[in-house]
Amino acid sequence: MSTNYWPKIENTQVATEQMRHGSYTAGITAVLTASLGIAAIVLDHPVLGITGWALVDAAVFAVVAWRVYCLSLLWAFAGFVLFVGERVFSFMNNQGSIASLVVGVLFGLMYLHAVRGGLYLSEVRKKVHVPSPLA
Repeated sequence: MSTNYWPKIENTQVATEQMRHGSYTAGITAVLTASLGIAAIVLDHPVLGITGWALVDAAVFAVVAWRVYCLSLLWAFAGFVLFVGERVFSFMNNQGSIASLVVGVLFGLMYLHAVRGGLYLSEVRKKVHVPSPLA
């Protein structure tokens, strides 16, 4: 059974699509984080608990977006771990709201689907052995 929340990944087209969605999610994460970081710098105080140091985080998620768009399983996994880790840290420090929980779950699913797509593509690459040009 396949749903929009848990798509069945059974071909490279769907796997690539899921990785692209994860890439877009990382891009949105980077833009939102950068926006709040810039607002914190301009206003000279944290905005929604975010300071200017969030620009470093935004840069990391921009790299994640780029590399996941290039179908990197390693970066898809890194993006998932970073995002989930930050959400957990945020809630442990009482900085989360119901809205951020809902967005966190939806974005977390997108990152997870990117990992799933990357795993599928990795398996396909293993099955289709391309001989080395040096052999």
